[in-house]
Amino acid sequence: MPAIGMTVIEPQQPMMPAQLVPRPDDAVSDVMSQQAGSGDGKGRAQPFTVDELHRAIEEIHYQPDFRKSQDRDCDYYDNNQLSPDVLAEIERRGMLPVVRNLVQPTIDVVLGLEAKLRTDARCVSDSDAYQDVAEALSQKLKEATREAMVNETIADAFAGQVKAGIGWAEVVRASDPFAYQYECNHIHRREMFWKWEARKPLMEDATYLVRRRFFDDTTVMAFFPRAAKQLQDMASGVPLDHFMRSDIETANNGFELGAEA
Repeated sequence: MPAIGMTVIEPQQPMMPAQLVPRPDDAVSDVMSQQAGSGDGKGRAQPFTVDELHRAIEEIHYQPDFRKSQDRDCDYYDNNQLSPDVLAEIERRGMLPVVRNLVQPTIDVVLGLEAKLRTDARCVSDSDAYQDVAEALSQKLKEATREAMVNETIADAFAGQVKAGIGWAEVVRASDPFAYQYECNHIHRREMFWKWEARKPLMEDATYLVRRRFFDDTTVMAFFPRAAKQLQDMASGVPLDHFMRSDIETANNGFELGAEA
């Protein structure tokens, strides 16, 4: 089945989370404009233009190739420490591959400390008069932590930081109306791209933050039914530039952004 890369490119001044909103009766531009319209309008992040999009994609393309090093680090943790050439030579000699993994036990100790030292979030009141309110909010926080799988998500993101140097997590509204209203998810490092010159830990100084995901074309068309024809053409191999300079450009940073990345 054809697949479409869906990328959310988010201007980062200020940082405003972006997500796909399952509203089948709205077009791409309607959903994106609604998300961009949140806030008081002061210093609001402006949508990317097509030229800015091309510059961002070019910058991402020429970033240092650090992801291969991250993959190698994770492979070492998973006992995949021998290259294909070495494995082929070992097999040719009739030997068995032997790996003495010194990395995994050390990392497991660090991950175990994170789990052991984990504590529940609490609200503390500055005044005794609001102590009952603080206790009630603490119970709500505990419920949200449990139902939204916060601890598990933090553990996964922390493991990514320890193994590969960076980890990502998201907090979104649950699409299932019968589930808890919020959910936390770990995001794999290969999905995330950002302004390379950003230096702050939370990337407040990054001018863009990109998340790339791949969906079946039918799934994307279910999200954006008014753009179903264009999406189907893209999945069939129609060049992206055909849409970039046409009236579909008004959709701004919707479905067309991911196909280029």
